[in-house]
Amino acid sequence: MTLNIAIAGAGGRMGRMLIQAVSDNPACSVSGALEHEASPLVGQDAGLLVGSEAVGVQVSADRSVAFSGAHVIIDFTLPAATLDNMQAARDAGAAVVLGT
Repeated sequence: MTLNIAIAGAGGRMGRMLIQAVSDNPACSVSGALEHEASPLVGQDAGLLVGSEAVGVQVSADRSVAFSGAHVIIDFTLPAATLDNMQAARDAGAAVVLGT
């Protein structure tokens, strides 16, 4: 079974490192990438953020889109977004790793 992992804060330094680490692990898959709505990264492929090939997952500002199908959400956002991300992860039925 492949573990689907969504990254909240995908465009940040840690978010990009996590995208790379998940992409490099054959047992895992990047299933979603979340950024704030004003981010210029929204709409870009998450794999391209780390200089690798496209992974077929667009960075989204919509939590329900970014977290859909994820088994785990790794949150490296700002504290102000954490509670909303936690609720959206709960709604998606995903576990959460909090790095905020």
